[in-house]
Amino acid sequence: MIPLVFAILSTQQPINDMSDWVHVGGQATYTFNDGELNGVGATGGNAFLHSPREYSDFVLECDVKIAPGGNSGIQFRSHVRDNGRLFGYQCEIDSSETWICGAIYDEARRGWIEDLRDENENLAREAFVQGEWNHYKIKAQGNHLQTWINGVACSDIRDDVDAAGLIAFQVHGGDATDVRWKNIVISELPPAPFIHSVSDISQQFSFYMDGRFFTQYIKGNGADVRNWGTLSKLDLSNTNLLLLDGGERRIPYSQDSIEHIAEYVTEGGTVLIMADY
Repeated sequence: MIPLVFAILSTQQPINDMSDWVHVGGQATYTFNDGELNGVGATGGNAFLHSPREYSDFVLECDVKIAPGGNSGIQFRSHVRDNGRLFGYQCEIDSSETWICGAIYDEARRGWIEDLRDENENLAREAFVQGEWNHYKIKAQGNHLQTWINGVACSDIRDDVDAAGLIAFQVHGGDATDVRWKNIVISELPPAPFIHSVSDISQQFSFYMDGRFFTQYIKGNGADVRNWGTLSKLDLSNTNLLLLDGGERRIPYSQDSIEHIAEYVTEGGTVLIMADY
Protein backbone atom coordinates (compact mmCIF):
# COMPACT_ATOMS: atom_id res chain seq x y z
CA MET A 1 0.00 0.00 0.00
CA ILE A 2 1.34 3.46 -0.88
CA PRO A 3 0.93 6.14 1.79
CA LEU A 4 -0.98 9.24 0.76
CA VAL A 5 1.10 12.39 0.89
CA PHE A 6 -0.51 15.76 1.55
CA ALA A 7 1.57 18.94 1.39
CA ILE A 8 0.67 21.72 3.82
CA LEU A 9 1.27 25.04 2.14
CA SER A 10 2.29 28.00 4.26
CA THR A 11 3.59 31.52 3.79
CA GLN A 12 6.44 32.31 6.17
CA GLN A 13 6.72 35.88 7.41
CA PRO A 14 9.84 36.59 9.50
CA ILE A 15 9.17 39.71 11.56
CA ASN A 16 12.08 42.03 10.82
CA ASP A 17 10.28 45.34 11.26
CA MET A 18 7.68 46.20 13.92
CA SER A 19 7.34 49.91 13.20
CA ASP A 20 3.71 49.42 12.14
CA TRP A 21 2.76 47.33 15.18
CA VAL A 22 0.42 49.10 17.61
CA HIS A 23 0.91 49.63 21.36
CA VAL A 24 -2.31 49.50 23.41
CA GLY A 25 -3.06 49.18 27.13
CA GLY A 26 -0.56 49.91 29.89
CA GLN A 27 2.55 52.08 29.75
CA ALA A 28 5.22 49.48 29.01
CA THR A 29 8.35 50.28 27.02
CA TYR A 30 8.73 48.30 23.80
CA THR A 31 11.94 48.42 21.75
CA PHE A 32 12.83 46.44 18.63
CA ASN A 33 16.47 46.15 17.59
CA ASP A 34 18.25 43.65 15.34
CA GLY A 35 15.23 41.36 15.21
CA GLU A 36 14.73 41.28 18.98
CA LEU A 37 11.67 42.73 20.74
CA ASN A 38 12.05 43.83 24.37
CA GLY A 39 9.10 44.68 26.60
CA VAL A 40 9.60 46.28 30.03
CA GLY A 41 6.96 47.44 32.51
CA ALA A 42 4.08 47.85 32.65
CA THR A 43 2.23 50.44 34.69
CA GLY A 44 -1.44 51.25 34.31
CA GLY A 45 -2.45 47.70 33.42
CA ASN A 46 -1.32 45.07 30.96
CA ALA A 47 0.38 46.37 27.82
CA PHE A 48 0.25 44.87 24.33
CA LEU A 49 2.05 45.40 21.05
CA HIS A 50 -0.27 44.04 18.38
CA SER A 51 0.03 43.25 14.69
CA PRO A 52 -1.24 45.72 12.09
CA ARG A 53 -3.66 43.11 10.72
CA GLU A 54 -5.50 39.96 11.72
CA TYR A 55 -4.42 36.36 11.20
CA SER A 56 -6.67 33.32 10.95
CA ASP A 57 -4.89 29.96 10.54
CA PHE A 58 -1.16 30.06 11.21
CA VAL A 59 1.89 28.80 13.05
CA LEU A 60 3.82 31.34 15.12
CA GLU A 61 7.31 30.52 16.34
CA CYS A 62 9.75 32.59 18.36
CA ASP A 63 12.36 32.43 21.09
CA VAL A 64 11.43 33.90 24.48
CA LYS A 65 13.49 34.96 27.48
CA ILE A 66 11.92 36.46 30.60
CA ALA A 67 13.52 37.81 33.77
CA PRO A 68 12.66 36.11 37.10
CA GLY A 69 9.34 37.16 38.60
CA GLY A 70 7.88 38.40 35.32
CA ASN A 71 4.64 37.51 33.58
CA SER A 72 3.91 37.81 29.89
CA GLY A 73 2.21 36.10 27.00
CA ILE A 74 1.70 35.88 23.27
CA GLN A 75 -1.80 36.89 22.20
CA PHE A 76 -3.39 35.35 19.12
CA ARG A 77 -6.77 35.69 17.43
CA SER A 78 -7.27 38.67 19.74
CA HIS A 79 -9.24 41.91 19.41
CA VAL A 80 -9.29 45.45 20.81
CA ARG A 81 -12.38 46.93 22.43
CA ASP A 82 -13.43 50.53 21.86
CA ASN A 83 -11.78 51.51 25.16
CA GLY A 84 -8.43 50.16 23.93
CA ARG A 85 -8.50 46.96 26.01
CA LEU A 86 -7.10 43.97 24.12
CA PHE A 87 -8.72 40.58 24.74
CA GLY A 88 -8.50 37.04 23.42
CA TYR A 89 -6.36 33.92 23.42
CA GLN A 90 -2.98 34.12 25.16
CA CYS A 91 -0.18 31.57 25.33
CA GLU A 92 1.30 31.97 28.80
CA ILE A 93 4.88 33.07 29.55
CA ASP A 94 5.45 33.06 33.30
CA SER A 95 8.61 33.08 35.42
CA SER A 96 6.87 33.28 38.79
CA GLU A 97 6.97 30.51 41.40
CA THR A 98 3.79 28.95 40.00
CA TRP A 99 4.65 29.25 36.33
CA ILE A 100 2.42 27.38 33.89
CA CYS A 101 4.06 28.29 30.61
CA GLY A 102 2.36 27.11 27.42
CA ALA A 103 -1.11 27.24 28.97
CA ILE A 104 -3.91 29.10 27.14
CA TYR A 105 -5.64 32.02 28.87
CA ASP A 106 -8.54 34.04 27.48
CA GLU A 107 -7.33 37.54 28.32
CA ALA A 108 -10.00 39.96 29.63
CA ARG A 109 -12.83 37.56 28.81
CA ARG A 110 -13.24 33.95 30.08
CA GLY A 111 -10.01 33.34 31.97
CA TRP A 112 -8.22 30.00 31.82
CA ILE A 113 -9.21 27.71 28.96
CA GLU A 114 -6.35 25.24 29.41
CA ASP A 115 -4.41 25.71 32.65
CA LEU A 116 -2.40 22.48 32.33
CA ARG A 117 -3.55 21.31 35.76
CA ASP A 118 -3.07 17.70 34.74
CA GLU A 119 -0.22 15.52 33.57
CA ASN A 120 0.72 18.17 30.99
CA GLU A 121 1.68 20.61 33.75
CA ASN A 122 4.85 18.82 34.74
CA LEU A 123 5.83 18.35 31.10
CA ALA A 124 5.47 22.07 30.44
CA ARG A 125 7.33 22.99 33.64
CA GLU A 126 10.21 20.73 32.73
CA ALA A 127 10.29 22.06 29.16
CA PHE A 128 10.59 25.73 30.15
CA VAL A 129 14.10 26.71 31.27
CA GLN A 130 14.05 29.67 33.65
CA GLY A 131 16.42 32.49 32.72
CA GLU A 132 17.24 31.04 29.29
CA TRP A 133 15.92 31.37 25.75
CA ASN A 134 12.93 29.06 25.18
CA HIS A 135 11.43 28.21 21.80
CA TYR A 136 7.66 28.79 21.62
CA LYS A 137 5.36 27.44 18.93
CA ILE A 138 1.66 28.26 18.60
CA LYS A 139 -0.57 26.67 15.99
CA ALA A 140 -4.15 27.79 15.31
CA GLN A 141 -6.00 25.98 12.54
CA GLY A 142 -9.76 25.83 12.44
CA ASN A 143 -10.88 25.51 16.06
CA HIS A 144 -7.76 23.51 16.95
CA LEU A 145 -5.31 25.42 19.17
CA GLN A 146 -1.93 23.95 20.12
CA THR A 147 1.20 25.15 21.92
CA TRP A 148 4.72 23.78 22.34
CA ILE A 149 7.74 24.86 24.39
CA ASN A 150 11.14 23.64 23.25
CA GLY A 151 9.40 20.95 21.20
CA VAL A 152 7.31 19.65 24.12
CA ALA A 153 3.52 19.67 23.55
CA CYS A 154 1.69 21.74 26.17
CA SER A 155 -1.87 22.81 25.29
CA ASP A 156 -4.00 20.95 22.75
CA ILE A 157 -7.63 22.08 22.69
CA ARG A 158 -10.56 22.97 20.45
CA ASP A 159 -12.36 26.25 21.02
CA ASP A 160 -14.90 28.02 18.81
CA VAL A 161 -14.93 31.59 20.07
CA ASP A 162 -12.53 33.24 17.60
CA ALA A 163 -11.61 32.25 14.05
CA ALA A 164 -9.24 35.17 13.42
CA GLY A 165 -7.69 38.10 15.19
CA LEU A 166 -4.59 40.04 16.11
CA ILE A 167 -1.25 38.68 17.27
CA ALA A 168 0.25 40.61 20.17
CA PHE A 169 3.10 40.51 22.67
CA GLN A 170 2.04 41.20 26.25
CA VAL A 171 3.89 42.82 29.12
CA HIS A 172 1.93 42.15 32.30
CA GLY A 173 1.02 45.03 34.58
CA GLY A 174 2.92 45.54 37.82
CA ASP A 175 6.25 46.91 36.59
CA ALA A 176 8.08 43.60 37.27
CA THR A 177 8.33 42.15 33.77
CA ASP A 178 11.32 42.28 31.45
CA VAL A 179 10.72 39.96 28.51
CA ARG A 180 12.42 39.44 25.14
CA TRP A 181 11.28 37.79 21.92
CA LYS A 182 13.44 37.05 18.89
CA ASN A 183 13.38 34.98 15.68
CA ILE A 184 9.66 35.74 15.33
CA VAL A 185 8.15 33.95 12.32
CA ILE A 186 4.47 33.76 11.36
CA SER A 187 3.56 31.06 8.82
CA GLU A 188 0.02 31.37 7.49
CA LEU A 189 -1.82 28.11 6.80
CA PRO A 190 -4.73 27.22 4.52
CA PRO A 191 -8.08 27.76 6.27
CA ALA A 192 -9.42 24.70 8.06
CA PRO A 193 -13.03 24.02 9.10
CA PHE A 194 -14.21 23.97 12.69
CA ILE A 195 -14.56 20.31 13.66
CA HIS A 196 -17.25 19.23 16.12
CA SER A 197 -18.59 15.87 15.04
CA VAL A 198 -18.09 13.00 12.65
CA SER A 199 -20.31 14.71 10.08
CA ASP A 200 -17.74 17.54 9.85
CA ILE A 201 -14.99 15.26 8.57
CA SER A 202 -14.30 14.93 4.88
CA GLN A 203 -14.15 11.52 3.25
CA GLN A 204 -10.37 11.56 3.53
CA PHE A 205 -9.25 11.78 7.11
CA SER A 206 -6.83 10.21 9.53
CA PHE A 207 -6.64 9.35 13.21
CA TYR A 208 -3.95 10.50 15.56
CA MET A 209 -3.87 8.09 18.48
CA ASP A 210 -2.63 9.32 21.82
CA GLY A 211 -3.65 8.41 25.34
CA ARG A 212 -3.11 11.92 26.71
CA PHE A 213 -4.58 14.49 24.34
CA PHE A 214 -8.26 15.41 24.66
CA THR A 215 -8.89 13.22 27.73
CA GLN A 216 -10.34 16.24 29.49
CA TYR A 217 -13.25 16.24 27.06
CA ILE A 218 -14.32 12.62 27.49
CA LYS A 219 -17.55 12.75 29.48
CA GLY A 220 -20.37 10.31 30.06
CA ASN A 221 -20.29 6.70 28.96
CA GLY A 222 -20.64 4.62 25.85
CA ALA A 223 -18.23 3.96 23.03
CA ASP A 224 -19.34 6.81 20.81
CA VAL A 225 -18.49 10.04 22.61
CA ARG A 226 -18.48 12.91 20.11
CA ASN A 227 -17.39 16.10 21.78
CA TRP A 228 -14.99 18.92 20.94
CA GLY A 229 -13.11 17.10 18.23
CA THR A 230 -12.95 13.75 19.98
CA LEU A 231 -14.31 11.06 17.70
CA SER A 232 -14.66 8.16 20.08
CA LYS A 233 -13.18 5.87 22.62
CA LEU A 234 -11.84 2.83 20.89
CA ASP A 235 -11.10 -0.52 22.48
CA LEU A 236 -7.90 -1.53 20.76
CA SER A 237 -7.54 -4.92 22.41
CA ASN A 238 -5.93 -7.36 20.01
CA THR A 239 -5.73 -4.82 17.20
CA ASN A 240 -3.07 -2.82 15.45
CA LEU A 241 -3.61 0.66 14.09
CA LEU A 242 -1.52 1.55 11.07
CA LEU A 243 -1.58 5.25 10.28
CA LEU A 244 -0.46 6.41 6.84
CA ASP A 245 -0.63 10.00 5.73
CA GLY A 246 2.85 10.98 4.64
CA GLY A 247 3.25 13.72 7.22
CA GLU A 248 4.45 13.98 10.76
CA ARG A 249 1.70 11.62 11.85
CA ARG A 250 2.98 8.82 9.65
CA ILE A 251 3.74 6.32 12.39
CA PRO A 252 2.72 2.69 12.91
CA TYR A 253 0.85 2.28 16.17
CA SER A 254 -0.03 -0.84 18.10
CA GLN A 255 -1.34 -1.21 21.61
CA ASP A 256 -2.58 -4.11 23.66
CA SER A 257 -5.67 -3.96 25.85
CA ILE A 258 -5.76 -0.27 26.60
CA GLU A 259 -8.35 2.34 25.71
CA HIS A 260 -7.15 5.40 23.84
CA ILE A 261 -8.64 8.56 22.44
CA ALA A 262 -8.89 9.14 18.70
CA GLU A 263 -8.60 12.72 17.53
CA TYR A 264 -9.37 13.22 13.87
CA VAL A 265 -7.35 15.60 11.74
CA THR A 266 -8.01 17.19 8.40
CA GLU A 267 -4.74 16.90 6.52
CA GLY A 268 -5.97 13.70 4.89
CA GLY A 269 -4.75 10.14 5.07
CA THR A 270 -5.75 6.56 5.65
CA VAL A 271 -6.60 4.56 8.75
CA LEU A 272 -6.43 0.79 8.80
CA ILE A 273 -7.55 -1.12 11.88
CA MET A 274 -6.31 -4.69 11.57
CA ALA A 275 -6.54 -7.76 13.76
CA ASP A 276 -3.31 -8.99 15.26
CA TYR A 277 -1.55 -11.71 13.34
